[in-house]
Amino acid sequence: MYKGIIKRTGEVIAVKKVFQDPKYKNREVEIVNMLKGDFVMKVLGCYNTFEDNSQFLNIAMSYYDGDLFNYVKQYGKKGLSIMDIKLFSYQVFRGMLLIHQLKIAHRDMKPHNILYKGKKAVICDFGSAKILTK
Repeated sequence: MYKGIIKRTGEVIAVKKVFQDPKYKNREVEIVNMLKGDFVMKVLGCYNTFEDNSQFLNIAMSYYDGDLFNYVKQYGKKGLSIMDIKLFSYQVFRGMLLIHQLKIAHRDMKPHNILYKGKKAVICDFGSAKILTK
């Protein structure tokens, strides 16, 4: 993950760099572009780069303060407040509801894949996600 700035707006962004294995189709951008909701990551743009005969997909997205795993870890034995637990739980469940309504399986839900900014949480990392079909 890289941190960057959009020069014309000054917006801070994150760029995820993913190796593109020619044997597999990367569906991450396609899936994320299907998701239009408050509690899922939004893609600002994407582009390919090439290094040492390898292709990489670079996904630009909003920058977040960190992931939920490290947020919880910083509170140690004290733990999160009940309000924080309720707030983050609600946001994650709303994000999962949207994902499942679109017949998408995330397949890698864990605290590392929930990003936060302030008290707002979003589900990210759809690299393992799959669109479910009958």
